[in-house]
Amino acid sequence: MDDFLEILKYTLPAVIVSAVTGFIVLTFLKDERIRYNLESKVGNKKTTLKLRLQAYERIALFLERISLQQLVMRLSKPGMAGLQLQWEMIKTINDEFEHNFSQQIYLSIELWDLVKIAKESVIRQINSSARKLNEQSTGEELARVILEDEMKSDTNPANTTLIYLKKEVDELFL
Repeated sequence: MDDFLEILKYTLPAVIVSAVTGFIVLTFLKDERIRYNLESKVGNKKTTLKLRLQAYERIALFLERISLQQLVMRLSKPGMAGLQLQWEMIKTINDEFEHNFSQQIYLSIELWDLVKIAKESVIRQINSSARKLNEQSTGEELARVILEDEMKSDTNPANTTLIYLKKEVDELFL
């Protein structure tokens, strides 16, 4: 029994010191892992913020480029047929949308839905204006009808979406 107590007298402090040291090392490693994860998240947020801002810029540009006035000014050419202008405008809108399609991963679901609604609304406005003319109408006539219809319209989905986009960007910095 004396031998057992003698062995215990030497081994018990070593076991206690080893346990405390192990606990301290595990706590330190856990804290280091948490610190590393936080630093990693901060770095990722900086990168993601840049990408999100670029996405917002591209979508703002898209919304400006699909405005009816911009489309008419860019695409209307003297001697162009009305149907050709209508087709060019719709093709341009769809091409611009497809070019910016990947930006949706950086936008909120609500904003992306508004972007899609704005795109479809502009196409509907073009088609609605084109239906008021006959097939032999010129591009100038279609352009005039489109701009007149836009001036009569109470809503502008592209502008509404742009306002929502600006609010969403503002929330990034609050």
